[in-house]
Amino acid sequence: HFLEEKTRQIKQFIGKQPAASAAEKAASYSVHDFVTPRSYACEPFDLNKEMQGMKTLVDSLLPPNKQPMRLVQWSGNTLPFEGAIRAARQAGLYNINGGDSRFDREFASYAWVAPIGQEVGKERQIYSSNSNENTYTELWTDRFYGFRYLQRTVENTESPIRVKPFNIYYHMYSGEKEASLLALTDNYNYARTQELTPVTASRFAYLANGFYTARFIPAGKKRWEIHDRGGLQTIRFDHGETSGVDFARSRGIIGQRHYQNSLYVYLDETVTTPIVALKENISYDSPLIEKRPYLISSRWLIKSLNSEGKHLDFLAWGYGKGAMSWRMPARGVYHIRVSDADGKRLEEMDMETDEHHELSFTLLNESYGIIRQVEISPKRANRAKKNKE
Repeated sequence: HFLEEKTRQIKQFIGKQPAASAAEKAASYSVHDFVTPRSYACEPFDLNKEMQGMKTLVDSLLPPNKQPMRLVQWSGNTLPFEGAIRAARQAGLYNINGGDSRFDREFASYAWVAPIGQEVGKERQIYSSNSNENTYTELWTDRFYGFRYLQRTVENTESPIRVKPFNIYYHMYSGEKEASLLALTDNYNYARTQELTPVTASRFAYLANGFYTARFIPAGKKRWEIHDRGGLQTIRFDHGETSGVDFARSRGIIGQRHYQNSLYVYLDETVTTPIVALKENISYDSPLIEKRPYLISSRWLIKSLNSEGKHLDFLAWGYGKGAMSWRMPARGVYHIRVSDADGKRLEEMDMETDEHHELSFTLLNESYGIIRQVEISPKRANRAKKNKE
């Protein structure tokens, strides 16, 4: 009966049933017209207890080596009011959910793709990147296979230009039915075929806020200082197919990559005010060989890059195996060493660049979000062979 009543309330909220009577509303606690029974409440609603009290309680239950709670995920109608978002922020919490982006045959337009977030008074709500299984299953009443069509939204928001990340947003009840479970596993299998950099939901909310706060200050011809970017570490220059990073005039740059006629630039999060300078009239069809190594792509996040000639070291962490590619200044065989935070050696390998100076390798010792130290240097045999020649 509880689930039936909840379903009735949700359908009522979206207009599928007549509005509740005045008597029903008077007997309930209402937020944004979403009728919420308070019959079992032991005390009045308290925002401070909902946010700061919740965080304090959750943090007290965590093992000593775990990070504190950093995120609140809005439930129900996902329409928090300004005071709720403010209370979350003051408790040191990022926030996420809402938006319900769809772009498929049923919702065949960019008009159904939500922005990164919305302003709520003087506060900001960050939206989830894609909709969950509720909108694909008529609020969990029909078409339980429907969530598999998430893949169409992912494809349509990736091409012809990327407007959304890949997000699989679901509830545990997707495991209730065979059709919904198959839809979920289909989405995971599809994700495994894509070139992704997995991040936690709290980190996504952190970087999404940076989209709104980042400021570009001109610092010369095609040169900008980037201020107040928060967690935002990737900058995209559209129509940048003939542009490239001018590393000699830049600071705090880890990598660059051309994709869909745009230039993506990856920043080092340890550099508070990076500088991006661009050079023009480069050849889009040939690789950019620079005097220093730079990142092309990585499944793991990277920071604290130190680069001197052909040598480089950096910190990396992520989820799954650490596949990455670097563009090196010279072709040859390079030695790669991976250590933990205490300097204990975890793995080593020798890898050779291809004809385009690209050094690709996969770190097999999975990080699970724990930072690794990575060092890359030319193998000594390369230098000996060069001296002999």
